[in-house]
Amino acid sequence: MKSTSVTITISEELEGRLKALADRMEKPVEDVLALALAEYAETWEDHLDTVDALKEGDDRVQVAVNDP
Repeated sequence: MKSTSVTITISEELEGRLKALADRMEKPVEDVLALALAEYAETWEDHLDTVDALKEGDDRVQVAVNDP
């Protein structure tokens, strides 16, 4: 898979947290960041797909629970 580089500025606190995670996961910080970005993109893609479907009036099953 072809890759590209991205430069961002983060706080020292976040850098420390990412380094600690990378150490615990036994992975380079770059791999932890790539995983985090992939998960972020997937979550938002799913969310926006749901929002779009609701805007289009996509029929959904709704379950209601009656309180006793």
